[in-house]
Amino acid sequence: MRVIPTFLGAHTVPPGVDRRAYVRSLIDEMLPAFRPWAVFCDAWCEASAFTAAEVRAVLGRAKELGYAIRVHAAQLAPGEGPDIAAEFGARSADHLEFATPAQINALAKAGTVAVLCPGANFTTHGPRPPIEAMREAKLAIAIASDLNPGTSNSESLPLAMSLACVQWGMTPAEVLAGATVHAAHSLNLDGLAGCLRPGSFADCAVVDAESPEAIPYYVGVNRVLQTVAGGALWEPS
Repeated sequence: MRVIPTFLGAHTVPPGVDRRAYVRSLIDEMLPAFRPWAVFCDAWCEASAFTAAEVRAVLGRAKELGYAIRVHAAQLAPGEGPDIAAEFGARSADHLEFATPAQINALAKAGTVAVLCPGANFTTHGPRPPIEAMREAKLAIAIASDLNPGTSNSESLPLAMSLACVQWGMTPAEVLAGATVHAAHSLNLDGLAGCLRPGSFADCAVVDAESPEAIPYYVGVNRVLQTVAGGALWEPS
């Protein structure tokens, strides 16, 4: 299985840990220590997580160390997260339920991918992301399962695709692109993943579906027949 590691030390401050000391440790100790393994550095900019100033400090140091940047932004309330993502040229800005049209335009100009997380949105009863503004700005949209123990306890990407169609009015074509080419673009894997063409990794799923549109149509149903990784049939151990 191909994994692209991300260091997300700036998600929440651990219980009982001094906030300033933790941010200082992120900048001075953790970011340098994880650099040999992690490709990306991510940070959650939210009132309940890290402030805009803290996120800028963490991502600024990460960029100095050569990390590519990702940002959790505007999930639970309006804020500066999308602005910071655009400012740092982030590969992705996740969630974006409360992003403004101006922030969406800034992300599009920066070449950032909007990574939408329908599972987390469903669990938190969040508002619909500004899909129309994203379309108008021609902002690339990826779809993610956002598997995590707090807000999205589903590992099913097809379910996330279905929710995006049913709850948000995205089209099957949009969510299929979001789960493939746009997701690959957010990982700097253009032409290697999310597509099948000469020179690509040849990673794909063989799906029991009468048409591509049928993949998100079947809600919560696993219709994958076979998985191919690196051009070889993958057999679960």
